[in-house]
Amino acid sequence: MKKIFGLEMLAVALVFGMTVIGCVHEECEFNGIWVNGNGDELRLRNGRWEELSHAPRPRNPNDVVGSGPFAPRLRGTYTVGDGSIYMVTTHRVNAWDGRWISRNAARRELSGLLPAMANIWLEENFPTQTTVHSLNDDTITLRIANRAVVLTRR
Repeated sequence: MKKIFGLEMLAVALVFGMTVIGCVHEECEFNGIWVNGNGDELRLRNGRWEELSHAPRPRNPNDVVGSGPFAPRLRGTYTVGDGSIYMVTTHRVNAWDGRWISRNAARRELSGLLPAMANIWLEENFPTQTTVHSLNDDTITLRIANRAVVLTRR
């Protein structure tokens, strides 16, 4: 009986700890809203990210996600390690109807294209990238395509 109770308490402690902490230490340092010089936002939270564009998109009457300043554009997952951030784009806002579309749904939509053309489109629109970073207090500098991109924590 005591052994079962002890295992139950361990399980509760693990669940509570993961709920409160929820991220690997190095990833926790990146949690927050980061803004570039154009006002675009990159929101990082416990291994998930979302990019919001400051530039308004044209209003579409079927637009579910929204348009205007800080309209969502991309989202995905990330991991941090060895001075790099590895980001995978899992969803993007569909330009035709303003709804979120996953990479897998986009692949199904492109099934009529030649596989090589579909793969090129998917790689351009659902990028996966490893970016070297440096974190200094409330500033992240990312190395993207041989140029430095500076983001400041809001």
